[in-house]
Amino acid sequence: MSITKNTILSMHNMLFKYAGDSWGGHFKDINNKIIAKYADGHEEVRFNPPDAFLVPELIDGLCKQYNEAFERGEISPLVLSAAFVFDFVSLHPFRDGNGRMSRLLMLLTMYRSGLEVGKYISLEKIIEDSKESYYDVLAASSVGWNENQNDYAPFVNYYLGVVVKAYRDLIERIDLVHNHKELKADKLILKTLQ
Repeated sequence: MSITKNTILSMHNMLFKYAGDSWGGHFKDINNKIIAKYADGHEEVRFNPPDAFLVPELIDGLCKQYNEAFERGEISPLVLSAAFVFDFVSLHPFRDGNGRMSRLLMLLTMYRSGLEVGKYISLEKIIEDSKESYYDVLAASSVGWNENQNDYAPFVNYYLGVVVKAYRDLIERIDLVHNHKELKADKLILKTLQ
C-alpha cells in the first residue's frame, strides 16, 4: 500500500470523525508551531514548521519520496520509516492531531515493511513514557531542517530504540505465556535492518 496525501487526509478524517471538529481530514489553514508540553505544565516552542499554504505540496512530495525510496529498497525500511515520520512531524500539517497521526504513520510504515510488533505492543505508550527524550531528539534533529541541513540521526536512533523496546516487551510477554527459551530482540531488529 502506497502512502499518499489522500491516505493521510483520510486517516486524519477518521481520527476526528466523532470529535465534532470541522478540520478533520483537512490540512491546516493557519500557521502553527510545534510546542512541547511537559508534565509540570509548562510549554516550550520547539520548531516553526512551514507555512500552511505550502503544506499540501510538501506532503505530496514527502509521500512520493518515501514511496520511491521504499520501492528502490536501498535504505532500511525502519530508517526510512523514521525519516518519513520525522519529516511529517516537522511539516506539522494539521491544526490538531499531528502527534497522533505521526504514530499512526509509524505503524503504517512499519506494517508495510512487515514489522507488526505494533499490533501487540503499544508504541504510543513507549513514546509517552519517554516524552522528554522524544522532545529532545525532535529538537536536535530539527536544527537546520527548514534549510534541508538537519541531522536525522538523533531521531532515527530514538525511533529504533522504541522499536527495540517494543520487541523486547513482546518477547518478554511471549516468554511469560509460553515459557520458551529467551530470544534476543536485538538480533531480530538487526535482521530486519539487513
